[in-house]
Amino acid sequence: MSKGFITTISFILLIIVSLAFVIFEKNQLKMVEITVNNLEAEYQKIENETNLIRAEINSVLALEKLVKTAKEKNFSKPSQDRIITIK
Repeated sequence: MSKGFITTISFILLIIVSLAFVIFEKNQLKMVEITVNNLEAEYQKIENETNLIRAEINSVLALEKLVKTAKEKNFSKPSQDRIITIK
């Protein structure tokens, strides 16, 4: 075999290996992109759940504050006959 033939084969092999590497890296990048998208969706779900829990906590705290204020002012729960429904 001549030196030119070996150089040509080496060059072709280098191109094939380089293309395989580029394809592999693009595939890895796509997999990372999918993982990132899944994690972003999971983060958004957790953030929404956190906001719902915060709203529930604030609601409970507001109710506790209302009960505390009612006790401080000696309010009592009215009897059923004192409740008036306005339509």
